[in-house]
Amino acid sequence: MKLPIFKRNLVHTLWINVEANLELYLSGDFNEFLSDHDFRGMQRDVNGAFLKEEDFVNLRHESGGANDAFNAHIVFNAMENMTPNLATDERIWVAMTHTVGLEWVRKRWIKSNAKTEQKIQSIKSHFFARVDGSRGIHRNNAFSSLWWWAYLVKRNGDENFDNRLKTFLELTDLRAQILERPTASRVPEVFEAIMNCVSKKIENEPGTSFFTRKRDGDQETAPYRRWLAQINLWGGGILVNALTVSELEAVFMQFMEEIEQS
Repeated sequence: MKLPIFKRNLVHTLWINVEANLELYLSGDFNEFLSDHDFRGMQRDVNGAFLKEEDFVNLRHESGGANDAFNAHIVFNAMENMTPNLATDERIWVAMTHTVGLEWVRKRWIKSNAKTEQKIQSIKSHFFARVDGSRGIHRNNAFSSLWWWAYLVKRNGDENFDNRLKTFLELTDLRAQILERPTASRVPEVFEAIMNCVSKKIENEPGTSFFTRKRDGDQETAPYRRWLAQINLWGGGILVNALTVSELEAVFMQFMEEIEQS
């Protein structure tokens, strides 16, 4: 099927009516709502982009990094001719969450035992892409986040894509820390070098606690946070785009060793 997209007025109408439409999010669908004469001309298709809707039946509802990796692989491959430019358009993701992906998003993100206020907040975060500004696209929307995570991993090549995607998404706090740092997530060479370091560390030291956050009373240890902060600080003072992945990797590994020694 062609990739759906809503007009901006329709997205805004859905946004301001989340509470009024709560029952539709919890157990119904938006077929009747969207068939209203006011909205008939507000549903379009994206020219040249397609969606393999049948692949969505395999999406997992459970949380966790391994399931995120599995789902990201499905969503990324199910969207043909999707581009980073299109992927920044909330109208596409809202169309998907309210039509072909409604049932999965409901099961994945709306907890039946949550309070009403929590359900509303979850709907606003994961059915739309405007909570937390631009982070809504990259981190919150149920489908756009999966696509962007896979895109970040795959933009430097297909080699070992599944394993690299799994490594990135299973370490959920590390993933969040990387996405919050512009240098780490937006510069392909920096991201690739970081992930190479992570993979090598895990491979050479199975069970390493470097990427684990631990709390003992008021004390918290999270070596990887210090590591990423050091990379971000260093990257702000030089032209990282001029360095190769191998050169960056060597520097980042040195930072990792220094943090472990300290």
